[in-house]
Amino acid sequence: MTIKDRIIRVLKKKGLSYSDLCNALSLDEKSLDECIEEKNIKVMEDISKTLGIPLYSFYHDPNNPPQSPGKRWYYQDI
Repeated sequence: MTIKDRIIRVLKKKGLSYSDLCNALSLDEKSLDECIEEKNIKVMEDISKTLGIPLYSFYHDPNNPPQSPGKRWYYQDI
């Protein structure tokens, strides 16, 4: 399943279309497709905020979620 397929699945759950997402991001479908394929970090962040899903979810295999690292390497959340 591609990232676009996963985004469309989330959109359907929220009762939205891919065109609705394009409008929210002020992009045409072709531009959005290219940004998703390239994993453009700014656009992926905008999609994440628009859909209310974590940004990291675009960067891991949904069938093999990342394991908890145990001890955190950072000490402060911002």
